[in-house]
Amino acid sequence: MKKTLETFFNWLDSYLNFEKTPVKNIFWLDTMKYICEKLGNPQDDFKTVHIAGSKGKGSVAVMTAAILKHSGFKTGLYTSPHITDFRERICTPSGFFSDEIYEQSAIQIMECLNSIPQETLPGQRKPTWFEIVTAYAFLCFKNAGCTHAVIETGLGGRLDSTNIIKSSVTVLTRIELEHTEFLGNTVEKIAYEKAGIIKNKTPAVILDQNKKVLDVFRLKAEAEEAPVYISSKQGNVTASDFVQDGYSFYMPVTIKCSLYDRPITASLRLLGKYQGENALLASIAAKLLEKEITAENTAEGLSAAFLPGRFEIIKNPFADVPVILDGAHTVNSINFSTETLRSIFTKHPRHLLFGCAADKDVEDMTDFFQEEFSEVTVTKPGNVKSCNISRICTAFEKKEIDFILTEDFSKAIPAAIKNAARQNAVLLVTGSFYLVCEVKKTLGTLLEIPQVIS
Repeated sequence: MKKTLETFFNWLDSYLNFEKTPVKNIFWLDTMKYICEKLGNPQDDFKTVHIAGSKGKGSVAVMTAAILKHSGFKTGLYTSPHITDFRERICTPSGFFSDEIYEQSAIQIMECLNSIPQETLPGQRKPTWFEIVTAYAFLCFKNAGCTHAVIETGLGGRLDSTNIIKSSVTVLTRIELEHTEFLGNTVEKIAYEKAGIIKNKTPAVILDQNKKVLDVFRLKAEAEEAPVYISSKQGNVTASDFVQDGYSFYMPVTIKCSLYDRPITASLRLLGKYQGENALLASIAAKLLEKEITAENTAEGLSAAFLPGRFEIIKNPFADVPVILDGAHTVNSINFSTETLRSIFTKHPRHLLFGCAADKDVEDMTDFFQEEFSEVTVTKPGNVKSCNISRICTAFEKKEIDFILTEDFSKAIPAAIKNAARQNAVLLVTGSFYLVCEVKKTLGTLLEIPQVIS
């Protein structure tokens, strides 16, 4: 298994990885259609829920998949990015597939693509890393015998590699300014790209939000004759105060949804008041997909759903205080992250370890850091993404936030962990999933957690 996947990863690295090297004008669907046809169109072998949005799509995906699993359906889950193990992208709601599934699928896709002359590919274009990984996910789900799969888009929606699926339900989460150089510089333009996943006569579950965004979604749905389910018109969510159990925290919620015959009462492991609205979207999507799903099934699934790197709480190895790992990298997600931190940890000092990619709106992010942390460390979020460290420093200086600058993340991470321990402070790590990944690797070494596939 290990040798086969090492070969697969080395082979994958020969293809353009947009996540590591963003390039404009590389989005199209004809290559994906061509590859999947050669593979026997594995994406058509199971029912799918397709999810797009700027914020919350990963949480909605894992919640929806968990509901389906707890309703008795064999369900695959495709999300990105992964934190420490590539298989996090392609898995079940409760863990990985067997080694044989990953190995069999890797061999199939390598043999298929290696047999295709490049000149026969659409536009004679070599497929990208994400296109191959997406096709690989479809193969894994087919080979595992999945009856259902929940698919999160990578970037945008209209031309995203996942958008060749014949979805049974589509979900559109919160939209905000993100990836503006690729998706457009207004929420309407970004919403247009995300709305591209809406399919003909296929139910579209939409989070109630900015009217300009909703108008774009409704226009696309009308053109596709797709039934629209606006979250606020289908139900509401009441969230209670967080409950602590050792190092675990839960958020009790009660969901009243017109599609169910009784309220749904769940204890969310995914924390933050905004996760309530994500839980409502997932509840609607799952019920539209399979009418026999019950409130009990939904409650069990929502209570089990978990994603690494989303306000994930881990023990600091040097003290009896936690480290919080949150890959928040947009203005609203940073707002929600600090709000959740403040709500849960009221008795401890709070420290921040921050690093973000060069294209992020760090100036507005820092609004939520003022007077929030007793110590702040700024660093680069790893070696994968480009980082404008001087811009980050300027943003903190303009908000008069004192900080420690340690550009080398391999030095900044252990120093921040130990400083937090010495001051009995909760450490929030945020700004980038890549920074979260590096911190989790460091914590894994310090806590002697076995290394996993990267």
